Amino acid sequence: MNNPGCQNCLFYPFLPRHDTAEKTGSPLQLKLKSCKKRRAKNEKKREWLILITMALLMMIPMLAASPARAGGVKVITSSSTPVDSIDQADVKKIFLGKTKSWPDGNPVEFVVLKSGDVHENFLKSYVKKSASQFKTYWKKQVFTGKGKNPTSFGSENELLAYVTGKTGVIGYVSAETDTADAKILSEQ
Repeated sequence: MNNPGCQNCLFYPFLPRHDTAEKTGSPLQLKLKSCKKRRAKNEKKREWLILITMALLMMIPMLAASPARAGGVKVITSSSTPVDSIDQADVKKIFLGKTKSWPDGNPVEFVVLKSGDVHENFLKSYVKKSASQFKTYWKKQVFTGKGKNPTSFGSENELLAYVTGKTGVIGYVSAETDTADAKILSEQ
């Protein structure tokens, strides 16, 4: 039953109505008392919600400006690979196993980092997948017999050494990494 004089019932129509009343006192006074208590409780909840929202909003700029996230990625290959540049769509096709050879017909092998910010930035920028989506994609490819897991490395230096030592291999490193022995195909 709704009490037209009760502001709680007017402003919070989604809350349960006051169907119970104690045996002492008039029903109208009890309803108003319970509404005041309910309103005070809801005000506290609203204050906490506002505080939590403000705290989260203040954290967003800190996360966006994180130096590990802000760094770019270089797509690299060995200097003996006969390709000088590559566009984002071709990088995506290679790392999803859809393109298996370079334009000259030689096989292409791609290598990845096991994890980390550079790995996540690369996947987000070029492959348009998260790390977990990429991992799931390749598990499915292996399970269905359409591919084999990409070779992965624990560090950028290991990946760089592998890429520069073998023709036709493509990989990625952070933009800050010294790639004097490698050919940069793309940079974002």
